[in-house]
Amino acid sequence: RQASPGEITQLPPYVVAARPIRQLPPLIPSEPFRNSWGYANIPGFEILSSLGLTKTQETAEEIYRQQTWLDELVPRNLQAESTVPTAIILFGNNLMVTMSHSIETLMRANARSGAGGAAHAGTGSSLPGVLPSPEGPWEMIPQVTLWDTDSTSVEIMLKDDFTGRRNSVQFDPEYVLHILASRAPHLPEWFKVGIVGLYQTRLPDPPPGALGNRTNQYFGPANWISPEAASVWRKQLNGDIMGLRALMAQGRAPQFPTLLPLEDVLLGEPPKPGSEDEKLAWLAKHGHQAPNPSSPTYAADLRSQVNFIFRNGADQGSPWRRDVWNSEAMIFTRWAFDDATLQRRKSLWAFAAKSATTTADEALFKECFGAGVAEVGKVLEDYIIEAIPNGHFQVFSDRPLEYPYVEVRDPTDAEEARLLGDWQRKEAEDVRSFSREYADQYAIEAGRTLNRAYDDGIRDPGLLAALGLFECSVGNDARADYYLEGAVRAGVTRPRAYVELARIRLAASIAAPRGFGGRLDRAQAAAVVDLLRKTALFQPPQRLAFLLAAYVWEHADFIPAPADLQLLDEGLHFFPDDAQLILASAQLNAAAGLKSKAAQILDLGLREVPDPKMRTIFSKLRTGL
Repeated sequence: RQASPGEITQLPPYVVAARPIRQLPPLIPSEPFRNSWGYANIPGFEILSSLGLTKTQETAEEIYRQQTWLDELVPRNLQAESTVPTAIILFGNNLMVTMSHSIETLMRANARSGAGGAAHAGTGSSLPGVLPSPEGPWEMIPQVTLWDTDSTSVEIMLKDDFTGRRNSVQFDPEYVLHILASRAPHLPEWFKVGIVGLYQTRLPDPPPGALGNRTNQYFGPANWISPEAASVWRKQLNGDIMGLRALMAQGRAPQFPTLLPLEDVLLGEPPKPGSEDEKLAWLAKHGHQAPNPSSPTYAADLRSQVNFIFRNGADQGSPWRRDVWNSEAMIFTRWAFDDATLQRRKSLWAFAAKSATTTADEALFKECFGAGVAEVGKVLEDYIIEAIPNGHFQVFSDRPLEYPYVEVRDPTDAEEARLLGDWQRKEAEDVRSFSREYADQYAIEAGRTLNRAYDDGIRDPGLLAALGLFECSVGNDARADYYLEGAVRAGVTRPRAYVELARIRLAASIAAPRGFGGRLDRAQAAAVVDLLRKTALFQPPQRLAFLLAAYVWEHADFIPAPADLQLLDEGLHFFPDDAQLILASAQLNAAAGLKSKAAQILDLGLREVPDPKMRTIFSKLRTGL
């Protein structure tokens, strides 16, 4: 079983001839750049760079600074952990055309076969233009984040005039969301929305006249519904907060946002998002057509529409209700950080962490914040008056921020091949999700990079693991088994290497079972489960490891001992909402005679799994125990 393809941080698509441009990550042919990279290692990151010594050093130091600031917003225990450092590939835009030459050649060949005329993106940089293809125009994108189940890689193209000054590099909000969404146990949705929403208002420099020091982070006014809607509403005030309060007292203020009960945001499930069509239809039903930019009444029409959404968006049945929910989660998070005592952020972190492992309720909230949910909701109603119109504030640091000197050196052959080859493998997996033809070009480069290092005699465990994962990605389990076996024997610290080797061994055993009744015997089961147990030594937890262990015992000719089933307990701790794991764990515990424990697991499923079909199954099993 292959890991899910990585995801890319999408840039807004250009439109050519009414067709959206498909976006491809830059193809990096390794041979022209062999031995031309620099390498830096900072906590949590490995950097492979073609930028030269000074720019690489400046960029590495800035990346470390950005991570330190992110830690001020989200402590490490609430971020996804990984034994595998995040890999960052840096290069200048002067290399973009060369690196993308192979894929361009393929695209142009397709164009000659009938794809149509060329088009250009008009990006204002030296990036290649948009290229025609049978599937529509494409463009190379300058920044991509890709990940699989145990590692993250980021490719960044920097302009030639780039300097690594303070805040010259910032994490993309999608990257921040990724490290929150990948954390196990899963964080509550309001926390992820709130942190990313706060991060999106982060300012690169202190606003004019700001007091404080340069170790603090500065944030601009809050958004409501969208940055555009908040801007339209904000312009009605001209920054006059005191005037707003006076108008509110007279009942003549611009429509103030209607809030949901805060318990709906923090203790309930988020509403279903409304589609754009549903939102337009809802507005039209209430007499608000889409404002026409060429109309002389455009500004007034836009204000009227925004005020209507602010007043009625929280209504039951409104397709804007999820947008209001998101906005309120952001405001709540912002309020928690807008506190010079630092206490509210600590309460926020404690509530988010405990909500990930237990049902959030009024008692838990009061334990963390010292006040009830409704009481804090009343506070937010007043706080929002300043947060949206003119809410610049700074997040104070509770410790001095120190930045280490970063040494840049030549990478070893193993480091260069592992980092570059694993990036190319992730690119191929991502592109294969929408174009097998183009994905083959990326896979060819990944194979060249990794196999050339292996042929040169390099047997680094990380390289062997990367080779094994590459062979898995192209469907060659026989070769993957050979490389992964070597990596595991050498003690590689990539948990996915153990999971994939276990998967391959399990497939072989299922094809030739040696146990009673065509089932697995103890030796076959142990060969797989022993590998899966080793993933507990590394981060992040691997969902597939626990599912494979359950599958082994479901197909074995013996009932696992209670001590063995503790492995599944660990899986349920990290993935308490995984319906498949809950079902298998309950059935295996019941078969082992642990009916009380099986009932507790099914109760967990009834609390955490929203799927009505699975809940019906859990209820029937619970009744039958």
